[in-house]
Amino acid sequence: MGGLLLLEIFKKKDNNKKIALPISILNETLEIDKSTKQSIPEYNTRILEAIKLLNVNKRDPMLNGASIAEDLSIESISLIEDIINGSIMPSSSMLSCFAEKYEIDLDWLKTGCNTPFHKHCLTYTWAENAIQIYKEYKPKTVYIFTADVKEHFTAIAYQKTHYDFRIIHCESNWHLSSNGIGGTGQNQLVSLYKTMLFLNRFHTFTHGKVVSEDEFFDLITGKCSVNILSHRLNDYRWEDLLDLNLEPTEIAKRKQYYGDDFIEAQNIIKSKVSKDDYDFMNYV
Repeated sequence: MGGLLLLEIFKKKDNNKKIALPISILNETLEIDKSTKQSIPEYNTRILEAIKLLNVNKRDPMLNGASIAEDLSIESISLIEDIINGSIMPSSSMLSCFAEKYEIDLDWLKTGCNTPFHKHCLTYTWAENAIQIYKEYKPKTVYIFTADVKEHFTAIAYQKTHYDFRIIHCESNWHLSSNGIGGTGQNQLVSLYKTMLFLNRFHTFTHGKVVSEDEFFDLITGKCSVNILSHRLNDYRWEDLLDLNLEPTEIAKRKQYYGDDFIEAQNIIKSKVSKDDYDFMNYV
């Protein structure tokens, strides 16, 4: 895809004008059409949707035909623009390069299966798995985001670049609250507490964010990018949860601000944190 070297005359579907395309693009175009039976508008819709999602809260330059051509080292801007507007079918290699460059799920781009950011979403029972991921991934920014519901569903997002991020969550959802949790949920709350304690100590740029319930599930299922979080309200609940040794007057203030479930969550953590846990927390 470095340049337009081997050329073949190919007719545009909409107006029969002839343009020069690489032979590889023509051949792969026919293969895609034959194997997946996808129409140009369906590819067009997903590429446009991907560009829209990728441009959320993006600093200049915004993604368009010119910037995509430059990013993918394609000499013809008009070729990319024709693919974007649905005049021609994107090749398999074009889709692969686009998916790799912008961290988009390739299956979704080709077939519509999964979600645009499906591959970024990691599911674990215990939040402490996020500690090892943090050490290996070395993110620039960390988000602890919570759904604005009574259970306060919570997940963790790591971000390196505008396109490169990871979201760590639990299939049954971690609760930053005592509301609706049983024995396993209580242990998960302790695990989440220890993970947040680690992040609080070792990562300066850790931000708490509150999102709507719909946004929360869109994030953990890969329907939208983590970039929406930078423009959401700050949430200090997770930081306040870490402070377990409160004076009665402070407990009353926290209860008034966060509710009884918040104080009960802290009591659960205090009752379940063992000596080994304290050793762990001193270690991290």
